Amino acid sequence: MNPYAMISTITKVGQTTVPASIRRKLGWTQETTIDWQAEGDRAVVVKMVPRKRVPRRSLLAVLRDLGPVEIKPR
Repeated sequence: MNPYAMISTITKVGQTTVPASIRRKLGWTQETTIDWQAEGDRAVVVKMVPRKRVPRRSLLAVLRDLGPVEIKPR
């Protein structure tokens, strides 16, 4: 039997608690975002890995970085 298997109940508003022993084993904290996935008649909960944020740049800044562009008549 899995030593980390535990039972929790879903409340009227659809909330449930992840048992402390499972949170500790998985390294989940109060800031952890999880993704619920349905696979057949089972639910799978997966920790979301935050994507690295890439700084946004304006189109004008990108064009300036390209430098002068020669425009030839047709």
